[in-house]
Amino acid sequence: MVDEHVPNAEAVRQFDLDSAQSLADFAQACDRLRARRSYAELAKAVRPRPLPQATLSDLINAKTTPTRDTLITFLTACGLSTEAAQRPWITAWERVSTAHQPHPTGAVRVRQARPRLLGVHATIKAPGSTGEMPPYVPRDLDAELHAAIQAAAADGGFVLLLGGSSVGKTRALYEAIHAELPEWWLLHPADSPAITVHAETPTPRTVVWLDELQRYLNHAQGPLAASVQRLIAVGTVVVATLWPDEYAVRTIRSEAGAPDPYADDRHLLRLAQVVLVPETFSSAERQRGETLAVNDERLRIALFARDAGVTQVLAGGPELVQRWELAPGQHCYGRAVITAALDAGRVGAHHIITADFLRAAAPAYLTPKQRATAPPDWLRRALAYATTTVHGATACLNPIPAAMGEVAGYATADYLHQHALRSRRCVHLPPHTWDALVAHHHPHDRMRLALNAERRGADAAAIALYRQVIEHGDEDEQDNAMYQLVRVLGRQGRIEELRELADGGSPLAIDQLADLFVQQGRAEDAIAILSEHLDSCYGVYGPADLVVESRLGRLLADLGRVDELRAQASVGYTFAATSLYDLLAARGNFEELRQRASDDNEAAIWLNSLLLRYGHIDELRARANAGDQFALGQLVEHLAGNGSFDEALAALRRHGGPGATVISENVEAMKLAAEGNMEELERRAAAGNEVAATGAAMLTVDRMIGTGDLAAAVRLVRERARHGGDELVSEHLVGVLIERDHLDQVRSLADGGHRYAADRLTNLLASQARIAELQDEVAAGTPYAAERLSALTERPRG
Repeated sequence: MVDEHVPNAEAVRQFDLDSAQSLADFAQACDRLRARRSYAELAKAVRPRPLPQATLSDLINAKTTPTRDTLITFLTACGLSTEAAQRPWITAWERVSTAHQPHPTGAVRVRQARPRLLGVHATIKAPGSTGEMPPYVPRDLDAELHAAIQAAAADGGFVLLLGGSSVGKTRALYEAIHAELPEWWLLHPADSPAITVHAETPTPRTVVWLDELQRYLNHAQGPLAASVQRLIAVGTVVVATLWPDEYAVRTIRSEAGAPDPYADDRHLLRLAQVVLVPETFSSAERQRGETLAVNDERLRIALFARDAGVTQVLAGGPELVQRWELAPGQHCYGRAVITAALDAGRVGAHHIITADFLRAAAPAYLTPKQRATAPPDWLRRALAYATTTVHGATACLNPIPAAMGEVAGYATADYLHQHALRSRRCVHLPPHTWDALVAHHHPHDRMRLALNAERRGADAAAIALYRQVIEHGDEDEQDNAMYQLVRVLGRQGRIEELRELADGGSPLAIDQLADLFVQQGRAEDAIAILSEHLDSCYGVYGPADLVVESRLGRLLADLGRVDELRAQASVGYTFAATSLYDLLAARGNFEELRQRASDDNEAAIWLNSLLLRYGHIDELRARANAGDQFALGQLVEHLAGNGSFDEALAALRRHGGPGATVISENVEAMKLAAEGNMEELERRAAAGNEVAATGAAMLTVDRMIGTGDLAAAVRLVRERARHGGDELVSEHLVGVLIERDHLDQVRSLADGGHRYAADRLTNLLASQARIAELQDEVAAGTPYAAERLSALTERPRG
């Protein structure tokens, strides 16, 4: 017999729990749920679990807020024993129990957040379909995503969805937090400074929503990683989405000696639990979608489309491409402004595109006849065409408001932007477009545009943009811009402009100017310019002032001017001393080195290094045996590098000081890698030995290469890069890809921001004089390609 006190499913659905905003409201709903059962009956229903009468009285009469465990016990006693049945009650309890807590200004409850305002793409229209969005098709990644959200909710955390445009990242993330944290507060910061402000006074039970994370990373107002780390520490759940190419370019380190503009971004991304979102639906996802498509025509259309993925079709992506590429003749001006905006986006204009830019750049994409016969209102007509929505979803260009009824500029549709990155990869920007970008760009895009201009051989635009950064940018940007500007001016041999910067106190310009003089055979002029500025810039630029000192020391050494080096070393110029040591060793004068090393630790370190360089291993071994720890380190590195692992370990056991244990473990890992002992390497890697982890990865890559599975090797390297893997493994793989002429895979790594791959690729093309392919790499903005092409063809650039 069915217990008449237990509410049936229909009765449970009639509880209006969403309206329960106070403890009294919630207590009243609980009283109705117990359906006239006595306290004794309720307690008996859940024995042996305790449910005291006093606790029940407090709950029913709203005297105190029950604990979660008490509520679950009460719900079970009332016949709601499944998680699904209890969830709405727990949600209401969570809302009521946290109502007194502070929340961020402007925040809303997660359950009240509108997905479109959070960045979920507008969807195509279809007959008979209702609602702002089609039903959500559960994704294969949901279990991983929900687990990551739950873990972040327990202790604070950062969850990042990584995937291309219109693959369903934002929708999946919205559905996950809506299901897991419906009563938490959701804050959608406008920009990076807003995150910093919130981090100063964080609030409990808060989700910080950072859809399209690159928009926040592109701000120059201070490091974001520190703010996010602070939020995680106090229990905040930070969620974000990001495109793979944006992730890749920020997780690859800059080459040695170059500015590292992405150091903070790399630190931030290491904090994230990354969940990958595939480009297309799996067969299981399609089956779930087909079940839901019975009642929604939009899903049916997307599932049966042949030219794009389900989520891309829902966002109107393919239609946008057709509207741009197949624009009828009368809409040539609309096509021109769309192309200009897309070209600006692919070279670094990530903020709004202004009408002034489009007016200036669009003529470059029109024929002379089209320009001559353009109607007076051509720009208005062009923008009307470009901003027309497709199937009610999105437009090629979407207006960005400045105020009510005012347009500040335009943003290209994400799907169209990523399509243009592929389809126009090897298309040069017209010079007229670069001129328009120099004159009309967002300040936050300036440095990125300058770097891309240089990579694509547009030196005139690069120089103009670098100068603007130096004049108007923040301190870090100014330093980077000066470094890049000096490189461009030096490559072009523009001595007078370099001299102007040198006279302004730039050590980098002084160094570059000296280098040009040396190339021209004017060594005395180089020494003069370096000597002139040696003391005038000293102490002004911090570590950068050592650039001048270092260059002068190396130059004097190259010219064999020992006495001048001795004089500079005697008054404390460190680089003069090291250059002197190099010169003495090159001349075989180790006796003077030994004398200096007897009372100078720096000289002793250099002596050991030079003994190794010139093959005096026995003397190095003798110094190690005498207790010189620097000599021991050089000896061990030499022995291990030449495969003499046992001798290296024996030396460490005999003479090793502090830190010898760690070094021994690393040498042992190198030995295991050389022996191919994967099992022991993996065991040590699991215990935290990074050298063992690298060795294991190297062996895995070699085995994949040996079986011909290069695609698997590339996937392994990319996965390691996503989790902060070292560069040795990826550089090894790039070398093999180059050897086997798999240049497409090398290009894909280079396009993802892998500088070593870019360098090797452009070096190969230049060494084989493959001009056409090198020109394609220049057009694509591959690092170093423009320099290699310029050196190869000896043509003026700009």
